[in-house]
Amino acid sequence: MHHPILKLLTALVVFTSCSTKNEANTSDTDSDKESVTVSVTAAAGGVLILSDGAQAAFGPGALAADGEVTLSRISCGGFVQGEGFGSCLYEITSTVPLAGRYNVSLPADPDRGDPDCLLAMTEEGFRCLGDSVILETPTAGTASVFTSFILGASSTKLSMPSNALTDLEADLCRSGDLLGTWQLLYALGTVTDVTGESWSGGPDFEGTCEEGDHYLTHTFTHNERLTFTDVPSDDGGFGFEFSIYDSIYEYSVTTDECLERLDLSCTQDVCVDEGGICSCYFMSSEGASSGGIFYYLDGEGRWLTGPGGEVKDYCVSDNLLVVYEHGMGSGMVLKLYERTE
Repeated sequence: MHHPILKLLTALVVFTSCSTKNEANTSDTDSDKESVTVSVTAAAGGVLILSDGAQAAFGPGALAADGEVTLSRISCGGFVQGEGFGSCLYEITSTVPLAGRYNVSLPADPDRGDPDCLLAMTEEGFRCLGDSVILETPTAGTASVFTSFILGASSTKLSMPSNALTDLEADLCRSGDLLGTWQLLYALGTVTDVTGESWSGGPDFEGTCEEGDHYLTHTFTHNERLTFTDVPSDDGGFGFEFSIYDSIYEYSVTTDECLERLDLSCTQDVCVDEGGICSCYFMSSEGASSGGIFYYLDGEGRWLTGPGGEVKDYCVSDNLLVVYEHGMGSGMVLKLYERTE
């Protein structure tokens, strides 16, 4: 079932390796860092390449105006050496804003395991670039913001399919037979957008430790089942049932020096201390919900947002359903379901 999923998402979603590892030394050296700045025109675009092969490519129209773009390798030490990362940390900045998407490609560290996605820094921590997950190009992807990037390496702790960015342009057919039961295969979005969970507070790592000494994020699994029936309601809708189960995990990577400054220790039951790096991973919460509501169709049989509402962004293709909708936070969520009944 794997390849048909990829083919469907490729058709429906349009998208316009040399780090230094030293287990005894968790800090950066001058040789870890490199930067290149290039003048890029909005009309022609341009390419930036570092000596290790890291690359940022801008096509015509990607930039809103002519300007300078900088690609930097900023760290190969600190939390970057923790479990789940597969490259040095890179950053892309510009003197002008974006008008479209650009391509990013990073070199993988062969000693860290196989990379499974290209991670971009967001307000919720690192998230996989959606196309690096969907199209199975884990060392490359397209981005719509200037930010920091790093590879995730064979780690569900950082790069579950549910933790991918969804700032992708959707071109959905908005038609198809919804009747039946649908099991979720992918939910691409942030933790808050998919589950509604958010976090704040905790030790003052930022004010106490050096930059790059600590990284904290939350990942999750999201199980969802939908059932569309032809049982009518009094207001013209039809019976609809849902069941949802979420598991939220906390993942952190911190240098021992940073923990000592905060008078903290590397908790043995959920953490591993190796080479001066404390990596922790545990389930922080879980929850389930289920119920029955109604769904509505227009005169052409298209799924609506509500009674008399607009047509939803969705597409049914054989036994696959893609839905692109507002999440429980401020962003969008892309979901892929398979019909099971």
